[in-house]
Amino acid sequence: MKIIYQGLIALVAASFAFSGCTEDQLTARPSGESVTTDQNEEVTEMIPERMIGLINGMYAYMNQLDVTGSGNHTEFGYPSTVISMELWGQDMVQTGNGYNWFWGDQIYSNRSYTSTDMYYHWRLLHGLIDKAHEVLRAVPTDTDNEDLIAYMGQARAMRAFCYLHLVQLYAHAYAGHENDPAVPILTEKTTREEAGNNPRATVEKVYEFILEDLTAAIGDLAGYRRGGKYEIDRQVAYGLLARAYLNMERWEDAAEAAHAARTGYTPMSPNEYVDMTTGFNDISNRAWMWGCDLNEINEVVATGIVNYPSHLGTLSYGYAWAGRMYKAISKDLYDAIPDDDIRKACFLTDDGIFYLDGKPFMGAAPYANIKFKPYKGEILGDLNAGDWPLMRVEEMYLIEAEGLALGGDPSGAKALLEEFVQGYRDPNYTCAASSPTDLQEEIWMQRRIELWGEGFSWFDLKRLKKGTVRNYDGTNFLKTARYNLPAEHGLFLLRIPLKEIQSNHGITEADNNPIATPPALGQ
Repeated sequence: MKIIYQGLIALVAASFAFSGCTEDQLTARPSGESVTTDQNEEVTEMIPERMIGLINGMYAYMNQLDVTGSGNHTEFGYPSTVISMELWGQDMVQTGNGYNWFWGDQIYSNRSYTSTDMYYHWRLLHGLIDKAHEVLRAVPTDTDNEDLIAYMGQARAMRAFCYLHLVQLYAHAYAGHENDPAVPILTEKTTREEAGNNPRATVEKVYEFILEDLTAAIGDLAGYRRGGKYEIDRQVAYGLLARAYLNMERWEDAAEAAHAARTGYTPMSPNEYVDMTTGFNDISNRAWMWGCDLNEINEVVATGIVNYPSHLGTLSYGYAWAGRMYKAISKDLYDAIPDDDIRKACFLTDDGIFYLDGKPFMGAAPYANIKFKPYKGEILGDLNAGDWPLMRVEEMYLIEAEGLALGGDPSGAKALLEEFVQGYRDPNYTCAASSPTDLQEEIWMQRRIELWGEGFSWFDLKRLKKGTVRNYDGTNFLKTARYNLPAEHGLFLLRIPLKEIQSNHGITEADNNPIATPPALGQ
């Protein structure tokens, strides 16, 4: 083990060479003026093909390394935010706390509004918004060029994606909290002066803004054929709209949008779900609707260990394996998965041993995930270049089922749920639930299993007004992480970062979310 740690430390030292962004290069908050008027005029005179650079820059930012300039190894793009959110909840267990950059997320010790860890989420999402604004400012609003209109649609959908995250991170569920403060709204027309005196908009106003963007994007993207799944197309925009409607409890609208999004896509087969070469690491997967395309020369890949396979992949070389910082499924959720369900094979059993070709290959930790496969199936290989799923068709099946259940068609919801689970996950599955609320509970369970580790569990707890349960008989949470949070506990809200308060006079200390601390362990 000493040799393993020496190798890890050497990689850690080398990886700092890739942490080149500074706070000067990445300002505390997008100003709304990162592209000058003259630059706008130059860009709009370009042929549409030249605009691809701005679009590609927007998508590349989803994999941006070290956006705060801190050098933290938790900053490798959107998957970083996903891992943090998963660890805040009750379904992902961190099996060690020694060489662990994400341990503060599991025990809520990094929640200060001066915390770089918390500022990271704000900065990444606002950086993406700024990239979307660069596109929107570069396209004349009265253009009739189909390519430019499609670029506008992608930028609007990306902005909606970011605000959909922000409103859920900094406010409680939509229902019952419509008038609560959420986050300031920035548009491509917001000036530096306006951004510097921009109060928190209400939850309702932020959702109105999201719906406006997505409705426009769906129109803008009509007929558009994207160059790759890393881009947003019309069906992805419908999928984002389905997510927003689900949060708003507009059940029929959610079901309709999810159906439009999933049309033409087919869920992964059982074999595809656990495939060692392409399982949850390849954007070409037929069920992936949208994803981050990480190639071998991407900056976060070149770091060696500052990337999601390093922290999340049990079978990849990096922090999880070399530092024994495995991300495991909670025992209670693992036990709830039927043995005939193929998804159970995405996790090690209680012996913590990974078997290859039926023979013990390596020891990890009980219930460690092997869902996210190593690049090209090369166990402990030299490259951590796995792609990341941003939207899969399976999610749309589950949104549609929930929308039907609560929207007046529980029998249709039950039939759709059984069609999905029986057809693609567990041939012996039957849905015992029949009432709308019981169906919602069953669909939530299916979401917990199907979407484990992909960034949905924390938001589901919030929208369903659930608490977390980590302390139970047989729990595999470490003793120092066995917090049970009641529904809508203060820790379900992130605090507006101090840097935003200092630069935005529209938000004062008094306007921030209250300070929250965990309850006593085990209570």
